[in-house]
Amino acid sequence: MQQQAVALSVKAVVVAAALAACAGASAQREYGGIYSQTVIENSRNNGQNTTWGRQQRDAAIAAAAKWAQQTDETLWSMIPGQALPRCIDVTWDYDFPSNPRLGCLNCGDAIHDHGNYPYNPDIWNKPWKLTCPNCNIVFPTNDFGAYYRSGINSQGLFDPAVADRSLLFNAAHPDPTDPLHKYGVDDGYGYVDANGREHKFIGYYTWKYWREIWAGVLNLSNAYVLTGDKLYARKAAIMLDRIADVYPAMDWAPYANRGWYHSDGGSKRGKIEGRIWETQTVQNFARAYDRIISGTVDNPLLYNFLQQKDQQFTLPGAKGTSTALIANIDQGILVTAANAVKSQQIWGNEGMHQLSMALTALAMNQEPQTGQWLDWLFASNGGKIPTQMVQLFDRDGMANEGAPGYNYLWPGKYQEIIRLLERYPAYDRNRISRDYPWFRNASRAPWKVQLLNTFTPNIGDTGETGLLDMYFSPSIMAAGFEIFGDEVAARYAWEANGNRSTNLLMDIGSTTPDALNQQLELAALNYGQEARNGENLAGYGLASFEFGSDRTGKGLWCYYGRTTGHGHADRLNYGLYAFGIDMTPDLGYPEY
Repeated sequence: MQQQAVALSVKAVVVAAALAACAGASAQREYGGIYSQTVIENSRNNGQNTTWGRQQRDAAIAAAAKWAQQTDETLWSMIPGQALPRCIDVTWDYDFPSNPRLGCLNCGDAIHDHGNYPYNPDIWNKPWKLTCPNCNIVFPTNDFGAYYRSGINSQGLFDPAVADRSLLFNAAHPDPTDPLHKYGVDDGYGYVDANGREHKFIGYYTWKYWREIWAGVLNLSNAYVLTGDKLYARKAAIMLDRIADVYPAMDWAPYANRGWYHSDGGSKRGKIEGRIWETQTVQNFARAYDRIISGTVDNPLLYNFLQQKDQQFTLPGAKGTSTALIANIDQGILVTAANAVKSQQIWGNEGMHQLSMALTALAMNQEPQTGQWLDWLFASNGGKIPTQMVQLFDRDGMANEGAPGYNYLWPGKYQEIIRLLERYPAYDRNRISRDYPWFRNASRAPWKVQLLNTFTPNIGDTGETGLLDMYFSPSIMAAGFEIFGDEVAARYAWEANGNRSTNLLMDIGSTTPDALNQQLELAALNYGQEARNGENLAGYGLASFEFGSDRTGKGLWCYYGRTTGHGHADRLNYGLYAFGIDMTPDLGYPEY
């Protein structure tokens, strides 16, 4: 008892010193750089006093309900660390290049009819299990949950070195002499079949599990903004603080080095996910944190709980005050993410890592970090936005991708960056809309590429064979009107949205949430309808003809462009559309 008292007193001194250091290193703040006091107040007023706003508020409450019902202990304990393996394919293994991907352990290749990511685990009702959508067999066969809980170490994290391996057996065949005693058993690193191939049930499950976690944090944070109920802020903060504890150590590389598969683009780099998809993970964490800061300032239930966890486990940062919480999340998530973007451990298609840095910088909302990170977006050794604007968008507004589906990722990301910076008056050294006005062509391009108001050609890695779809949202065109006042983009958005402006530019954080929608409609009607007979987009390299309109019309197209990103080696290939059918279908985005 005396030793324990001494240990606790020493820890109290360490915590006090850490808190003092945090106070000096991270200034106390009440709001993020996106969800300011004004934005939050407007959001709540609109969520209460407008029909559309009430729909948004009620949807947010419903989405957060299952998370709000969980105990603080449950939410804190949900966050896993680096030692819980993860991947995005159960069998993919680069060490077997002639046949890297297998089918279901039970029914074989029939599972491939259910898509590239066929397993959709029920995180809440069937934890640590994958159900084959073809044969309905459930794997792994062992109770991984019991094994996981047996391996919680002094840091409160799963550690295979301390887990009870006697729990690793087929629950339906508990007799050690049974030939099926170890069949389908996964300790986190996969079940190894008779041919030496790993079936990584838990690895795939953990990928989906982490996505459930960041969806929960987002839903809770959104509910807090729209209701003001600090319960939502407390639940989200508990999860974010725990994520901040583990995020610095997260690293995809050890699993990539085993031959496992994730969205790393062949780089073997990333953190929770491969480095391409990790951009979205960072964006979600930063956005959620920005939303809930004001709900954590005076929240004693939150700090009492975190202090209890600090006494129970050996945790990396100080706990128990608002200052400590902000310092931990600032360092554990924001600084870690910014450094990972700079080192390209987090790096996606153009626009993805830039948006990750922008959201991270604004969530930080303090100098010098915010200004430095926003400067990075435009630096020649950083985000290179000037290079993108000048060299990698052609005169038609299409980005440096052969595939339209990938092209449309670029303007959407940059449009969001424009909004973020133009609504953050503390930073004005760089403005995309001011400095690169020709970027407005990116808002017109999707409507010029599509044919007959019906389909976008399946050029390169776009869509599926024979699928007729647009592959873009009208919001891309609407943003051209919002940012540049472009009547042409307004008209295209209006037509793409079914000849109406409904919900195109609604802003729940504005004092007049429907004003831009109304202005867009007036601009669209003022501009009028263009005659459409086809296009020759010489910058992108697409020639098209249109006869008639909609699904009763006929269309002919040919791609002759220079751009290779996500493209296929079939330039000058013709596409013919008639009778509501793609008569000469391109391959679209190939499967594995």
